[in-house]
Amino acid sequence: MKFSRFMRRATVAIATVAIGVGLSAAPAMAAESNTGASSKELLTPSAAGQVEWSSAFSQAQATYGTGDKAYLEAMKASSLLVTYCTTYDNIAPGNGYWYKIPSAGGTAGFSCVLEVGVSGNGVKALQENLNKCYGRSLTVDGAFGTATYNALMYAQSAAGIAVDGVYGSNTRKNIKWWGGGSVCTKGSSIGL
Repeated sequence: MKFSRFMRRATVAIATVAIGVGLSAAPAMAAESNTGASSKELLTPSAAGQVEWSSAFSQAQATYGTGDKAYLEAMKASSLLVTYCTTYDNIAPGNGYWYKIPSAGGTAGFSCVLEVGVSGNGVKALQENLNKCYGRSLTVDGAFGTATYNALMYAQSAAGIAVDGVYGSNTRKNIKWWGGGSVCTKGSSIGL
């Protein structure tokens, strides 16, 4: 858990430095297929991969804006494989509450996405959170369909971020997460 948190922070720090000097950082992605079978090996894009990612991400942002959909579409357009949140992790950031956060498990951790058509325990965790923190009435069935899409867009709008119906790092950091009882805390406030 501590190593995973360290790796997330290190990746963010490297990306922040790269963006600060005008580069586009390629995401650290687990080698994973769209079916959810994953290994724990992280892909390290070559220089050509960096150029491919940068181009795909710029094109996706021009089409989809700055939200999580642009990130997802750039991954699909590049040679990097999409890492979906196939499970969830319980985190305790030290404030006395536990939060259930969609994750890809292993070294991929929380660097994962959810979109319409995906199913599994990661979607269940998101649905439960949307019900508890945003007053939605979703059936917690683990299927990301129209109702979950609409509920996620509601939460994105409430958080003041790009409303695109795709769950990714921007959404994870900015929406509120249920910690039990009536406790809902913004993702960035619990270290996401």
